[in-house]
Amino acid sequence: MAFGRHYHLGWKILAAVVRITGGIGLLGSGWQFIALALMLDGCGSGIFSIARGTLPLALFGAGRYATLMGELALPSLMVQALAATAGAYIFSRWLSSTTFGV
Repeated sequence: MAFGRHYHLGWKILAAVVRITGGIGLLGSGWQFIALALMLDGCGSGIFSIARGTLPLALFGAGRYATLMGELALPSLMVQALAATAGAYIFSRWLSSTTFGV
């Protein structure tokens, strides 16, 4: 983000999503591209985490920032909380390979 302050926030998020998608796409290409895939994914995730926190502030202002961030985080936090329970249930009912597949 050293050079990113000159670009609109929407372009930063688009660049992050493209890098994450490219990194995930390269993971399926084989072991020769694993380092590049991890670098792209890590770079995209870092940019996205910074931009995700600043986008609501830029769009809606500081007055509703805390409420909006809570509303945006709720679905993700709920899925993360349920993932452990769902993983334990799948593991207890089926084989571990099914759990890893899911």
